[in-house]
Amino acid sequence: MLDISGAPYCKGGVMASNAAFRGSLSTWKRRVEDWVRRLRPQDLLNVDIVYDLRPVHGDTTLAAQFVEYAYDRAHAEPVFAKLLGEQMTTGNPFTVFGGFQLENGRLDIKKHGLFPIVATARTLAIRHGIRERSTRARLERLIALDIGGEPDMRAMLAGHTMLIGLLLAQQTHDIYAGIPVSNRVEINALARDQQAQLKTLIKRLQSAPDLVRDLMFASPATLGQ
Repeated sequence: MLDISGAPYCKGGVMASNAAFRGSLSTWKRRVEDWVRRLRPQDLLNVDIVYDLRPVHGDTTLAAQFVEYAYDRAHAEPVFAKLLGEQMTTGNPFTVFGGFQLENGRLDIKKHGLFPIVATARTLAIRHGIRERSTRARLERLIALDIGGEPDMRAMLAGHTMLIGLLLAQQTHDIYAGIPVSNRVEINALARDQQAQLKTLIKRLQSAPDLVRDLMFASPATLGQ
């Protein structure tokens, strides 16, 4: 029903129809243990999705227990979070003249914009014991703990809001136009100021992997001091 309504099946196969993503609580715990100990790059491709898990049906206490276990184990293995951070490279979306490299006039703003922000927030949350699941809540918690410069975190928050707005507007337009929904935004359809803001943001996000490396072992400030 979701696929028919426009939320397509996961192309990576991260669905209950895939046996690799089914299992009892003990099975899932063993999988997490395997991920954080073996540290194989191929294991990390879909692991990060687990740390955004929200139960929507059934016995939600099982999901809560699993999430707590997954966060505890990942937090206890710094190299695991470090490797997650190293998966953030998305390539250079700019031409030699500083313009966007477009495909049919469009830019994948999930890949070049939302992904670096979401991955930064998720990786630092895992490393610093933050249990929030949404990107906004994670960034706000990092700010509260004084991890990373507040201007950088605030810029990511504002950028996240802008990118979500652009993406939803494009997808709404495409649905009414009979165009398959995607993560690509038609750049020339944006106002000049929007294009400028988007370019500034994505240029800034090119340094997100460096920011994560710098903050991986930062010491949270003691609140209330």
